[in-house]
Formats: sequence, C-alpha cells, structure tokens
Amino acid sequence: MSWKWVLIISCPLFLQAQVYPFPDNSIPTAYYQEMSFPPLDKPWGLKEYEKAMNTLESIYSTDKYSLPRYNSPYSKTIFAKLTNPNHLRVLNDKSIPLEQRLEVLNQLPSQISRLLVLYMEGTEEYRFGAEMLQCFAFYTHFTSNALDLVEELQAQLGERGQTLRFIKGKQSMERKHFDICVQILNHLIHDEAKFPKGVLSDFARTMEFDFLIFYKKNPNSKQVTLRDKIQKAIPTLKNKGLKKVFEKWGKH
Repeated sequence: MSWKWVLIISCPLFLQAQVYPFPDNSIPTAYYQEMSFPPLDKPWGLKEYEKAMNTLESIYSTDKYSLPRYNSPYSKTIFAKLTNPNHLRVLNDKSIPLEQRLEVLNQLPSQISRLLVLYMEGTEEYRFGAEMLQCFAFYTHFTSNALDLVEELQAQLGERGQTLRFIKGKQSMERKHFDICVQILNHLIHDEAKFPKGVLSDFARTMEFDFLIFYKKNPNSKQVTLRDKIQKAIPTLKNKGLKKVFEKWGKH
C-alpha cells in the first residue's frame, strides 16, 4: 500500500522591510469561465480540478498578476472555489466506493501542489501571501480528511491493516500532516516581516477553529510538540490578535 504525497517546504527565515502584495489584475469571474474553467455551481472531481489548474497555469504564464486572488472584488469567488474544503468530502463519503476514494487520495495531492507552486513562487517575500496561506489551509484539510480515510481502510482490512507496509504508509501520512501544521505555525511565529501587513493575523483568526481540528489529528506525542511550540511562542508575539489566537490554541 502506497500513497503519493507532495509537500512544498517554505523558504529559510529572512527578515526584511515591509512587503506589499502583488497588483490584483485578476479578471471577473465570468471571464474565467469563458476560458474553460470548470463550473462553479457544481461539485468538482479530479478531472475538474486538473482542468482548473491547467487554466491557472496558462494565466500564470501570460500574467501572474491575473491569477485569482483571495478577497479580490473580481476573482474571490474563483479562489474560494479552488480552496473549498467541500472538494475533499468525497474522501469520507461512504456512499462512494472505497476504490474511487482511494484514487482521489492518490491523485489530488499533485493538483494541490500545482496550486501551491503558483502562489509560493519560491521567493523570500510572500507577495501572494494571503493566497499562499489559504492554499496551506486547504492542503491541511486534505491531510486531515486523508487520515480519516486511511483509518477507515485500516479498520476494514483487519489484520492486513496491521502489516508493516500499511503502518509505514499511515505514519508517512501522519508526518506530512504534522509537517504542514508546523509550517503554518512557523509562518505565524517567525515570518511577519515576510508577508503583507495584516495577512498573518487575519489568517490566524480565520484558522482559529480549523487548526484545532488539524492539531488533534496528530498522534499524542506530536500534539505535545505542537502545544509546546505554541506556548513558547506566546511571549514573543507582538501582534495582539495573533497572540490571542495562540493563547486559545495553547490551552488544548
């Protein structure tokens, strides 16, 4: 049993002057749909998500400023669809055959990684910062749902779910989930100077509830590590809004 995983690792810490977001040249929603973007009013499967990513990569190659943006008056509906956790419900929908759900488990991470690559860019300043963080949140929703699916599969397999191969596959998933949780925390704790003003504190507030779900999907030992990291960071945080969220997280 093997699962394909791709995880984008953040750049080294580097303090710098105020970062400003890229210009928002994104086009109105109707124009994206004229470019063969999948329908927004229907659920997306793997084919639709791949089609959406092909469209975005075409836009990026022409003008990266025209990518859909988080909270843009022009394209926020498109960006919200791209990072909507409802796409992931298929993983835990028991009315869908297990084989089909495992196919999503194997193939969707590569599409999410394509999305991350567009908005991360591999630079030292996150001028697509708000969008990048939402992509991280979406990926963490994926790993959280994926772990639920693997536990369901393990229960169905009985003794076969206790084989060394299966256990190693599950542990690999757990590590990926833990790693992305740590990456989110590292950005919130260390990288305020790398993001446009207010982006990290706004993200922490929107993630206040969801991060606790992600946190609790980790094994107990990893939960302790995350809690220690959160609690140690609280005295160092200068942003009051961010500090308030961390204080809530540190109690769990």
